Amino acid sequence: MIATPRLIFDEDDDRSGESAEDAVQPPTAVAHASPMTPKDLESVLTRVRAGDREAAADLMQRYGPILRRRFRHKLGRSLRRLFDSQELSSTVARRFDQFVRSGKVRAETPGQLVALLEQIANNALARKIRVMDHLKRIESAEDSPLASALLERLRTADQQGPEAAELEIDRLLRSLEAPEDREMLSLWLGGASHGVIAAHLDISPAAARKRWERLRQRLRELIEEPAS
Repeated sequence: MIATPRLIFDEDDDRSGESAEDAVQPPTAVAHASPMTPKDLESVLTRVRAGDREAAADLMQRYGPILRRRFRHKLGRSLRRLFDSQELSSTVARRFDQFVRSGKVRAETPGQLVALLEQIANNALARKIRVMDHLKRIESAEDSPLASALLERLRTADQQGPEAAELEIDRLLRSLEAPEDREMLSLWLGGASHGVIAAHLDISPAAARKRWERLRQRLRELIEEPAS
């Protein structure tokens, strides 16, 4: 029995039908907001369950510093070079905004709402570590040039600001017209073998390899394009 492969973007991300601008720009909350009381959290919970994006932004503005402090200790020195706490907070804000807009917030208590934010943060951290680690481990003659080029592009993007590396992967996915190609890239970045990818796409290994060869060339072209 073949294990279910890991996709880079969770199904709950719900990126279909969004423009790149919509996907990365949640509403801006009021700066220097005060900490939330239990009554505030109850109010925010009601509003975000109703799809209020301003309430989601307000929650992140107030809870973000706490989230950053918690994960600053969790990351450790080596992981901070890969994913700093400010970047993590920005990623959580964007994905939480997607949850709210799509009506997927199922929390029934303030505690569950806070737990959702921490779950999003944990998933984002694990996802980036998995991608970077996989790219560093690729040794095949066919795939290593692509892996090296993409790894270098992501490291360069990391220096440009929070979320830049993830947005670069997002750009690559959005540049691929065929859903099968987007799924293939997502699975490959998540560490799935070509055999597992073939089974997941319900095609023969030979067909999967031929499709990957075309996709690999297209990805090299996209990576060589100047960053916008």
